[in-house]
Amino acid sequence: MKINRSRSARSVVLDGYKPLRHSFGVIHNNSIVHDVEWHQHSEYELLYMEIAYGTFLVGDHLFSFNDHKKTDLLLFFGKHLPHSFHYRNQIKSLPDKVNVYSLVFTDDCLGQSFFHLPELNRIRSFLESSARGYIIDHDPKKEITSALKALHAKEGIERLQLFLEILKRLEANKHLTPISESPTSAENSGFSQDRIHKILKFLYSNYNRDLKVSEVADIARMSPQSFRLYFKKTTGQNFLRFLNQLRISKVCEDLLVNEDDITTIAFRNGFNNLSNFNRRFKQIKKMTPKAYKELSRN
Repeated sequence: MKINRSRSARSVVLDGYKPLRHSFGVIHNNSIVHDVEWHQHSEYELLYMEIAYGTFLVGDHLFSFNDHKKTDLLLFFGKHLPHSFHYRNQIKSLPDKVNVYSLVFTDDCLGQSFFHLPELNRIRSFLESSARGYIIDHDPKKEITSALKALHAKEGIERLQLFLEILKRLEANKHLTPISESPTSAENSGFSQDRIHKILKFLYSNYNRDLKVSEVADIARMSPQSFRLYFKKTTGQNFLRFLNQLRISKVCEDLLVNEDDITTIAFRNGFNNLSNFNRRFKQIKKMTPKAYKELSRN
């Protein structure tokens, strides 16, 4: 399954997911999602995957998950925070059905001034602080995910009560981990969805071979210098740093699901110099590849 969200970043691009007579949308999908294009939207989004898999790019941060430990994932995206998802299914197998839930809502979904009520000051502060997005990986994660699943089937006042309960639990969580290092929004990114998606799609398919900046710049129909500036402005990352992060994230997937030696895995994922690979891995993961493999499999 591929999801394309290529409309303007300033439009309410997920409005089609909001049922009639409802103020916000709750999406439930149980099929395998292979590709969600780099996009941003004016809604806030709470995303839950029962089994985390694939590679996420959120703002300027790239990270991967796989189903080796059958871990789940709960993310909150602030409005206009760019994000994408890519799943390389030849690395590992997943169940036939994978439950994914997404709650989407806007600042004015319950009226222009609702979130400005004094009783909602703390919730409003949480929403205003969410520009970098959050990974929710401690209590009350379980309660939030249970409420999100239940919300999908609710109607009327019960639906509204459960929505506010989710926001309350999000606001009260003291263990929120920001995703992106810095906010990247429609107002400051010079965002061009079609161009950046074309670039990212090419990188996801070709990261494991020797890539020159000039080759990727040709894909974008730009000079190498213009491409470097554009990529940095759009994703918040230096191109080579991003490419190394992508390669390391794929190495991590391989380390967890394959028994090949570390050198073979490094070369298979685009590194042609072992000392450079070890240095980059330690720089990004703060440990050696061997330590990562042992820690993740325990």
